[in-house]
Amino acid sequence: MKHLLASCAVAAALLVAGCKKGADLPPVAEWEQFSDPFFRTTFLYPKAWQVQKDPTRVTITTSMEAMEKFFDPYSKKPAGSQLIISGERTDSVSTLEAVFEQYKKGLTEQGFEITSEKRVTVDGIPAIEIAYGGRFDEQTTMRAIRALAYKDTTTYVVHYAGFNEFFEPYRAVYDSAIASVVLPKPKVASKLVDPAMPVEETQRYTSDVVDFAYPENFGVTIGKPSGEVVYSTVVKGSRDDIKITLDVRPAKGVSLDKIVVQNTKNLSRSSAPSNATISGVAAKSVSYAPTRGIDGRMYFVVKNDKFYRIIMFWPTSLKKEVLPPLEKTIASLQLK
Repeated sequence: MKHLLASCAVAAALLVAGCKKGADLPPVAEWEQFSDPFFRTTFLYPKAWQVQKDPTRVTITTSMEAMEKFFDPYSKKPAGSQLIISGERTDSVSTLEAVFEQYKKGLTEQGFEITSEKRVTVDGIPAIEIAYGGRFDEQTTMRAIRALAYKDTTTYVVHYAGFNEFFEPYRAVYDSAIASVVLPKPKVASKLVDPAMPVEETQRYTSDVVDFAYPENFGVTIGKPSGEVVYSTVVKGSRDDIKITLDVRPAKGVSLDKIVVQNTKNLSRSSAPSNATISGVAAKSVSYAPTRGIDGRMYFVVKNDKFYRIIMFWPTSLKKEVLPPLEKTIASLQLK
C-alpha cells in the first residue's frame, strides 16, 4: 500500500508539472481505485474523470464532451484524454506475440504511425507496449500508448490516448494504471460443485428495459411480447425448478397494492405482502409454495406506469445453496 500511495504522489506531481508546461489544464487532485464485481479488475484513476463501464471494458475520460470526441475524432467536440482498460476472451489458443502483431497491423491499416515498441509487465505478467499517433484533420491530432498482455486465453489492454495538447500532461495516468492494475484471477471449478447450482460469480445483462447481474453458469432468454406483456425474460440454468422470470406490463394507473391483490388472490400457501425495494423503488414481495417441494417468491413494483413482476423459485431442500445467488440477482436489478 505504501508503494502504491508513493506511486500516486509521484504521478500527481508529474501531472501538475506537465499541466504547467502545456495548456492550462486542471491537474489531477485526487485518485480513486476502480473496483467492480463484474469486470473484476482494479486500478487507480483520476477521481474527477468520467467513468463508463461495459461488460468487458471500462473507459475513463477527462469529460463527457471528450468522450464524444473519441467516438468521432472529426467532430467539433472539446479535446481530452482517455484511459481504457479492457479484457477480451479469444476462442483460439494464441500467444502474446501473435496478439500484438494483430493489433499492430490494425493500427497501421488505420493510418497510424508507430513510434515505439517495448517489453513491459502488467500485473506481473509479460506485456508489449506500443506508442503511436496520427492526424485526423488540420486541428486534430492524437497520440496514444497501449500495453497488451495475454493471460488465460484473454487479451488485456491498458490504453491511454490524448488529443492535441492533452496527451503529455496526463501521461502519468497511464503510468499509474500500469503500476496499479490487478487483473482477474483465474477461476478454478471444483469437482464437488454441482454445475446445475447457481454460482456466486456473475455476468451482466443489459437491455433497454432492465439491467441485472446473474450467475455466470446460467443463461438469459428473452420472450416475445404477448397480450399485455411488453417484455419478458427468464434466467435459469440446466434445471427448470431453479429460475427467475420477469415480465413487464402497462400499469394503467393502477396502484401497487391493487396490483398485488390482483396477482396473488389465487395463490396457494402464500404469505401476506411484505415491503421491499427494487431498483431504489418501493416494492412488495409475497412468498408462496407453487407445488410440493418448491418454494417461491414474487416481487411487484410500479415505475413510470409500468408494472414489473419478478418471480423466483427453488427446491425447498436446496434453499441454502440456491437462494443467496438468486437474491443477489434481484438485488442487482435496475429498472429503466
